[in-house]
Amino acid sequence: FDSYFSLGNWGNITAEYAHSDNETIFADASGSAYRLEGEVRFSSNVYARAYYHQADEGFSNNATLSFIPGQTRYGSQIQAQVAEGTNLRFIYEHQDNEGVAPRPLNELEEFLELGTEPVPGSIVDNTLDSITAGVEQQIGSADLGVDLIWRNRSDNQNPETLDTTSTQLRSRLSVPIAKRINFHAFNDLTLSDNTDAVYSDRLGFGLDWEIFSGLSLVANQQWFTKGDLAGESLTSIGVQGEYEPWTNGRISARYNLTSSADGLGNVGAIGLQQKIAIAPGLDVDLNYENTFNGFDTTGSGTRFAQPYAVGQSTSALGFGSGSTYSVGISYSDNPNFTADAQWQYSDRNDGGNTVWSAGVTGKLSSALTALLDYNQASSANQTYDIGTTRNLRLGLAYRDLERDNFNALLRYEYEEDGGIIPETLLLGNGTGTQKHLFGIEAVYAPSWRWEFYGKYAFRNSKTFISNDFVGDSNVSLGQLRATYRLNYHFDLVAEGRAIWQPSANYTETGFLLEAGYYLTPEIRLSAGYVFGSADDEDFTGTRSAGGPYVGMTLKLNSILDGFGQHRAPIAPSDSPSQSEVGELQFAPEGVTEVEEVEDTERGTGIRERGTGNREQGTGNRD
Repeated sequence: FDSYFSLGNWGNITAEYAHSDNETIFADASGSAYRLEGEVRFSSNVYARAYYHQADEGFSNNATLSFIPGQTRYGSQIQAQVAEGTNLRFIYEHQDNEGVAPRPLNELEEFLELGTEPVPGSIVDNTLDSITAGVEQQIGSADLGVDLIWRNRSDNQNPETLDTTSTQLRSRLSVPIAKRINFHAFNDLTLSDNTDAVYSDRLGFGLDWEIFSGLSLVANQQWFTKGDLAGESLTSIGVQGEYEPWTNGRISARYNLTSSADGLGNVGAIGLQQKIAIAPGLDVDLNYENTFNGFDTTGSGTRFAQPYAVGQSTSALGFGSGSTYSVGISYSDNPNFTADAQWQYSDRNDGGNTVWSAGVTGKLSSALTALLDYNQASSANQTYDIGTTRNLRLGLAYRDLERDNFNALLRYEYEEDGGIIPETLLLGNGTGTQKHLFGIEAVYAPSWRWEFYGKYAFRNSKTFISNDFVGDSNVSLGQLRATYRLNYHFDLVAEGRAIWQPSANYTETGFLLEAGYYLTPEIRLSAGYVFGSADDEDFTGTRSAGGPYVGMTLKLNSILDGFGQHRAPIAPSDSPSQSEVGELQFAPEGVTEVEEVEDTERGTGIRERGTGNREQGTGNRD
């Protein structure tokens, strides 16, 4: 559930809720996640914000990386301009971390037994409350900020070292000393007897030099005076920001080099992007980026290198150091032809990989459109090498705009997979596969009453268990459907579908009869009965078992302002008149483009996109 409520000039409220039930290898788990945020502007000088975020320890959502299970965060902030150049702010924040942080997997037995679920590691049980009251004052061209911060930190796993309650005074001063150079000083001073376990006292100063517009060189010197780091110093220099030194060129940087008692360290990234126009519509893109260490410890556990990270287990995923290079070329000057290709290479301390991609799309004639796409990627893993994958797709779409009663779609796909999976990572090899997929489908509408649709696909697969053992299989998929319109509101559908594998003497078949009723030209209700069962993602519809069923189809035309339609007059000799069909005003529409579709579990079919007659009120709905 996601919602957004506008309060007009006052502000807005955002609310989200999710619930999950998850069966894991450890136990059945369930939980909920919440997010509530509000912003209010009482006047032009007073602004307030409040938020509440929670994800239960048992909540599971492997489709996103945006949350950490077992974490609750809430707080509020109010900021007011009390005079010209004077701002006051008050901030309250609370954070709970509860649950079990993931731990590394590095033993073969663990891979075989545990699979891809995050494996419990160390227990996390800590809370943090903080209250900040501060003032920002502009004095001429200088900015002065002073904050009084109270922190109450509690950790039930390490209470002796991490349980602290402290009060700290934080002050900041920034003064321009030249046109592009700012001097800044900062001081964190603990006023209480106890020092926070994370934020030590420090005194420092630095310079911020804007080398070019948007790109700054920053240098800082810090001395730690109290806390766990007392007596140590830290020197850092870095760059940050973006700069366009010349036409179509951009430099981005976030780099920091530090020197301390532990030696030199660096973290960040530096990148260069350059576009070169060779000819009208023909461009070359050059990219380079270098990243630096990113493994650290957070309130929710320690980040570490992982051979794989699925869904919420990525909360413990960090990044390593290395460089990435890429070269791309694209052509788009011809409206009937586009092409692009790219090479990318990553050389990192935790492994390297190379990625190739290329694609061509164009109209071979006014009725025939073609698409060619190729992708190849080698190992991309923090701890182990995985096999190279290759994928080649070729698609052809036929649609005659002058006589749009027949449309066809053709697809060929080749897929190669090294087959390294979590269960075989430590063995160094896997069950590699090679697949050839051929599919064709067509729709034919001789009149507004009749529509015939057919699909056939064939897949040849080879599985390599070892050098001297190869498994070979051939699987086919077929579908036929006929639709007959009784009148403007009613239609009848008959369909047959089958999946068969002769070498294994295996067949799935299914037949259905269906009746449909149109409440409006965009809403169709249906009921039918299925005899047998043949299910695959490449079959139209979602019926996967025998027996009765009901359904509803909703077209998007009226909702999205004519989505999927082209305007043209209709005048079939046996169609109803304009007064009979109401909104019937658009001509049929057929195959519009080839869709790139990943191979399904059986991989024997193709999913049509934009096939069929779509005039409003005719019931031809694919």
